[in-house]
Amino acid sequence: AQRLIPYAGEILAQADNMEREVGLLQARQLGRIAIGAGPYPMQSLLTRAITIFAQANPEITVSLEAGDQQAMLDKLVNRQLDLIVCDASKYEVSAHIDQMERIPLAQDRVVFVHRADHPLNGRTPKVRELLQYRWAAPSSSPHFLRRMAPRQAAESARGDHPQFRVNSVSACVDLTRTGDVLALVPRSYAMEACSSG
Repeated sequence: AQRLIPYAGEILAQADNMEREVGLLQARQLGRIAIGAGPYPMQSLLTRAITIFAQANPEITVSLEAGDQQAMLDKLVNRQLDLIVCDASKYEVSAHIDQMERIPLAQDRVVFVHRADHPLNGRTPKVRELLQYRWAAPSSSPHFLRRMAPRQAAESARGDHPQFRVNSVSACVDLTRTGDVLALVPRSYAMEACSSG
């Protein structure tokens, strides 16, 4: 009996752990969630939301994947991701639209940003004047292309505009800090960038 007592203790401890895990699973406080997003929502929305979620749900593992939004939609349908945050236009043209549920988020206006001592600071320039400067935009930014005049859209198709195509909003903002580069970013992200210099 003495030799069996340690084994019994281990079994009881494992039973307690299993009971705790079952309770957490039933209460949806344990598990994993996989999220996909493009560069705009990744930095302007998701990182803040995930921080809040993680503090409220410390036992849930969150994985975040960035990439092409159409590929993300495919991964959602194939159950490799639990949810994605993407531009509505990508969802609307997806071949899998009937297999997904769409929940619209509050829209965040897109604004242009520049360094504090930029020649445009403090005034409202005309579009023609804006196009004299170099631009930075995330490579998959639908907002940039939608707001372009047909001539600028043709330049973009040739690869002339924007001059910097990077895969993150923060990289766009960093480029504005180093020269006369302009960038289009969500307003909430722009306000954050301005408050940090």
